[in-house]
Amino acid sequence: MPRSWGQYISLFLEKMVMFFRLAHIEYDFDAEKLVPRSRVFAEAVRRAGMRIYVLKGPIGYTNQFGLRVGNNPKAPRVHVAGIFRFEGLPSSQECATGKVRNLDDKMAVKKTLAKKKWPYAEGKTFWFWQSRSAKKYAQKIGYSLVVKPENGSVARHVTTHITNEKELQNALALAWQLSPVAIVERYVEGFVHRVTVIAGKHVFCVKQLPAHVVGDGAHTVQELIDKKNKEPMRGSVGDSTFLMHPIVLGPETALLLNKSGQSLAGVPASGKRVYLRREPFMRYGGDLEECTDLLHPDNKKLALDLAREFSAFLVGIDLLIPDITCSWKEQTCAVLELNSLPSIDMHHFPYYGTSRDVAGILLSETLQKIAAK
Repeated sequence: MPRSWGQYISLFLEKMVMFFRLAHIEYDFDAEKLVPRSRVFAEAVRRAGMRIYVLKGPIGYTNQFGLRVGNNPKAPRVHVAGIFRFEGLPSSQECATGKVRNLDDKMAVKKTLAKKKWPYAEGKTFWFWQSRSAKKYAQKIGYSLVVKPENGSVARHVTTHITNEKELQNALALAWQLSPVAIVERYVEGFVHRVTVIAGKHVFCVKQLPAHVVGDGAHTVQELIDKKNKEPMRGSVGDSTFLMHPIVLGPETALLLNKSGQSLAGVPASGKRVYLRREPFMRYGGDLEECTDLLHPDNKKLALDLAREFSAFLVGIDLLIPDITCSWKEQTCAVLELNSLPSIDMHHFPYYGTSRDVAGILLSETLQKIAAK
């Protein structure tokens, strides 16, 4: 729909749920109860001396927010001097027209990447009744593979390192629990990096590390796991108000430990990093390493080109690449997907490296964009 309609429709829906008492506006909300990406933005708004509200329903806070961008209470509700409404982060209003509509469509993104000769992982979609076709395709492109839902985020129901037909069948069943369509794609070696681009000029990058511990020469792997799991920054498994979670051992843990010459009872040397999972998923205890300053110029340009190609005001890019300090042109890598509602909190709470105030920059650029309309 036309971008200019967005705020009016948001206002209408907001009034309707309030009229039927399905929700109410709350300015003095507890930001700690929001999902992390919205929390850091709300905190940035409050630090700037501005007001923000959230719609609260019968089971808690919704994902609908309103930013007061003027002091005149009689100003038009959709005018720059009134309320700017958004979902999750101030990005959805910028995602109403043009190519940006395809931003979260994983296969549409693959087609664009192929056309532009940008790196991507070869893949194809399969409906839940196409199990046999998916297996034939797997044989065609070869293992290892990755299976993920066509519609999904934060790596839910994603399976990596698939090496045989049985694992493929299990991965498809898992993906189809979340979406009727699953993507089967070639597995690419490397580390997943989340690159966030704001307003076509600000670029930030964090490296996602699989669950691991670092030896100190005195404690066993199990003791290091227990110690790490007690860190206050790690919420319980499934708690969406936390970015980081305790380490959860998986079926591949024993194999990884054996490969590195370790065991849960072993004492790794000081500084030795021992990986416990293959996937870099935060829900399994993965960590983040801030690496914005290490981005190779070609990799930064790739991120900016992608944001420009999809006309995205805010976009999160999942880039699978072995070495972020080297050009993507000189190594095998892949753009996995794009996100119109990225987890900007990743840049605020890295386990290694310096925090970046991405929320503050997003607020500044949002206000400039509103004022320019």
